[in-house]
Order: sequence, then C-alpha cells, then structure tokens
Amino acid sequence: MKMRKSIMLKIIFIITIVMLTIIPNFVYAENGETSNVTLDGVYITSNEGTYKTGDTISFEVRFSEDIEIPLILRLNIKIGENSKNVDQLEGESKGRTIKYSYTIQENDSGKISFGSLNSGNEISVKNSQGENIKIENNVKDFKESINININEPDWTEVKDVNYTIDKSTFDINISEIQGIKNHIYHFFFTVGDEKINIEKDENGQITNSYYSSSDSINGLFDFNNILEKNGDIYLSIVEEQEDLSKSEKSYINKTILENKRIERIEQNGLTKRIYATVFDLTDNKKDNLIFVNEPHSKERKLNVYVGKVTDVSILNAIKNKESDGMSKLLNYAKNNSNESNKYTLTRQNEYTGTYLSSELINNASFDIGEYYYMYYVLDNENGKYTSVEDIGLFYANANSKTSYLSSQEDSRFKWEEFDVEDNNTNQEENNNQNNTQQDIQKPNNENNNDDTVAKEPIPHTGLGIGLLIFISAIFIIVIVMYKKANYYKDI
Repeated sequence: MKMRKSIMLKIIFIITIVMLTIIPNFVYAENGETSNVTLDGVYITSNEGTYKTGDTISFEVRFSEDIEIPLILRLNIKIGENSKNVDQLEGESKGRTIKYSYTIQENDSGKISFGSLNSGNEISVKNSQGENIKIENNVKDFKESINININEPDWTEVKDVNYTIDKSTFDINISEIQGIKNHIYHFFFTVGDEKINIEKDENGQITNSYYSSSDSINGLFDFNNILEKNGDIYLSIVEEQEDLSKSEKSYINKTILENKRIERIEQNGLTKRIYATVFDLTDNKKDNLIFVNEPHSKERKLNVYVGKVTDVSILNAIKNKESDGMSKLLNYAKNNSNESNKYTLTRQNEYTGTYLSSELINNASFDIGEYYYMYYVLDNENGKYTSVEDIGLFYANANSKTSYLSSQEDSRFKWEEFDVEDNNTNQEENNNQNNTQQDIQKPNNENNNDDTVAKEPIPHTGLGIGLLIFISAIFIIVIVMYKKANYYKDI
C-alpha cells in the first residue's frame, strides 16, 4: 500500500512538472510572442548576369523551420533607383521557403538591390502546429548577394557614314543608318583642332548639337556656315537615351562616331565664284547685286576693288579668249588695288544672300568707253574663314537714258579696237628700263679684289682708248719721217 502510494506521488510530481513546462508555452503562443522560429534571409536564386525585358528573376524568403505560408508577405526590390513589388508564387501551404518571381518590364534598367520584406515590420505567421507566432525581421540586404543588371543601355554601332554635299545649296545629306527606338542622334562639327563641347540642360539632355535625328542616323541640313570656316572639318555623332535607372527623368549619352573627316567641295573656277549683275550708274534704287557662289554667312564682309584697265595686252588676251586672260587680269588687279580703290560691302539681300552694291556705285566714278576690273575678296577675318577671291571685267557704257556697267556676259558688252603696237612699245620700254635698273643693281662678281666700284658707268670709255692709240701712231710716223728728211737733206 505504501509502495503504491509512493508511486502515485511520483506520477503526480512528474505530471505537475510537465504541466508547469507546457502551460507557459501555450500562453506564449496565444499572445503571439516571438517563438524560436527565425528568418534565415532573402535570396536571389537566379544566376548572376545581365537580363533584358521579358526575362524573369527568382527570389526566396527562407525560415529556420516550417511555417504556414501566409497569403501575403510582400517583397520589395529596387532596379536602379526605382522600387518594384515582387509577387509570391503559388505553392505549398506549409514549408520553410516562400518563392517569388519578377518579370522585367520595358522601362526597367539598372542593378537589382534589396528594398524591404514586409516593409521592414515584424512577421506574424503560424508555426507547423498552427500556433500564432511572431518572427523578428532584421533583413537589410540579400543573403549571399550576386550581381544582376537589368536592361543595360544599348548603343548603336557606327563605323562610318556616307554623305554628299550640294554645290549650289551647300546642304549636306547624310545617308540613313538604322538606330534604336527612342534614341536621339546628335551631330557635332569641329574645324581644325577644335574639340566637341557638349552642353546639357538640368536633365542631362544635349542642347547645342548642330543637328539631331530620332530613331535613326540621317539628315539633310544646311552646311554653309561650316564649309566657310578655314581648316579641316570633322563630324562626330553623340547618341542620347533616357537613363531608366533613375527615379527622376535623366539622360545619358555616348560618342559613337568621332572625328570623321568631311571632304570639302572644290571652289568654282575663276569668274564663277563671285560675279555682278548689270550696274545702273544713275539710279540708286536699282537692284545692283553681287552674287557669291561660295559658302559665306550673312555677317561676312565683301571687299571690292575697282580700277581702270589700261594694259591693252591683257584686254586683247581676254578678247581673244586666251586661256590665261582672266588670270592675267586678276594679277593686274592685285598689283593695282589698295585702300584707295577699296569698297567694303556689308548689306546682303535677305532671301538670296547676295550683296547690295549701292555703296560702291555711289562712291566710284567711271569713264564711258573704258574698261574696269572688279577684284572681289571675301574677308577671311584673319584666317577664320576660307579665302575666296575672284575677278570681273566691265565696260562703261551709256545710252540716252542712263549710264551703266556691262559685264562680259552682258549682250551690251563691247570690245574696242586696241593699238597693240604702241602698247607693246611702251611695255618693252618699261621692261628695258626695269632690266637696266636690275643690271645696275647687280653686283660685279668678276673683280672681287677691287674694293672701289663706280656707282655709275664711265661714259664713252671704249672710244677714248682707240683715239689715243691712233694719235700716238700718227705722232710716231711724223717723227720717223722728220728724221729721214734731215738725213737725206745732208746728202
């Protein structure tokens, strides 16, 4: 009996100890306090690398023990600076792992980084026994994080471009190269040693390109004010696209073609670069225009030198259509032009870009029946612009109503008959005089030891020596005959 009583007491003691151990746990679970289930971490389960639109990235949230998987446990990630919510995958109702998947969208770009799990709050779930528990949430980053980049920026590959330049309009036409949708292609032109200077707005968008096109590389645009500059011309193309990795609107760019040399078009031939229309010398309201067929801007000055042509040989060369006739006139004009016969034109016709020559007509004077040159020079502003010069020949004429200048292309241009012989004689005399002056100035290399050199040639030197010899001979003959006369006299 005592034995049985002792056994019963032991059983009661053991049951009491067990109850004291279990009851607090029931209370603990009922109150939702933290259990010994822990959050292992958030993992990226996709492979490291670069992913594009339409690809999927997989994630897992792992616990130390099985739990009843909640219907919503929000996972937030960042792609670049932009937050994205990732959806749970449907799966088992219990387990240690919750799986997630995100499909990359068109505007996603940048590196994947951790956002938050359950907005950083404590996680309330049920354990495998169905008890309500709370799990501490201290996740700050992906566990065993790997590098995953989304939609890295694509750039157009350009090795060269084809182009043509129109000689009359000075437009450049760049042949099309297929680009990327929503990308902008900026054209920059530099001259000589210039470097590209890219200016941007507050969003990083380029604002100072010479020309731009969208979605493809092509263009037809005015090239006049680039062609007029002095030096080698280079084309660079800068591609621009929106930086989708940023939360605020922003742009990035890359130079995809650098310093492609643009070949200049050749200048027109002599008399075709710059020429003038008929000049009415009495009516200032007439459109007396000078046309410039070479690239030039509206701010550029045109210097015109006007002079009378008095060299008949040059006029005859032009009249006879000798190939170098106008070249001779050009050289003649250069030698006879200075500030005194220079007229600077600055006003251009708004629509054609030609120069208004009323300033020249108002100030120059012309003799009817005479020939005049106009030597044209576009001001190059100390080498800033390409040098352009040309020559024109005009005849001053008059009728009952007006006086005018007619160019060679004008049907009223008239050729006079020239006295070529007198002109040639005068020319030969001038040449002889020049040659004489050159001979006088030329040093005498044949007598280097004589330090005394006459400044002027000795007059009649050869004639004086001959006369002296002749007189001496006569004198000797007279002496000899005198002696012989005396000798025979004594006999």
